[in-house]
Amino acid sequence: MHEAGLITIYLSQRVIDEIALVVVNKLPTAVGRLWKILQSPGLVILADSSESGPLTVNEQDRPIVATAIDANIEYFVTGDRTLLTECRRLGLDQPQFVSPRELLDLIEASP
Repeated sequence: MHEAGLITIYLSQRVIDEIALVVVNKLPTAVGRLWKILQSPGLVILADSSESGPLTVNEQDRPIVATAIDANIEYFVTGDRTLLTECRRLGLDQPQFVSPRELLDLIEASP
């Protein structure tokens, strides 16, 4: 669906930096593939929010959550169960905080 232009993926610069650090240190042979993915037309890299983020979210993830909220994205996807719980407690209508499995279920259920 991403390749068909039906999904736009938004990543904060902070997340890109974390991914790059892991790939460079743990899987250096994949750096070229990562660079190619980051050049995808359906990928939007967001500047980090100037907001500090919700205080109920752990300090390290606050800027990422604030960036997602500021960007008014539809879904915030995380495999971090603690972060998912913290974000759901915010009670926001948007973004909808989901696990990767939940996002796949939503995609499969859509017409």
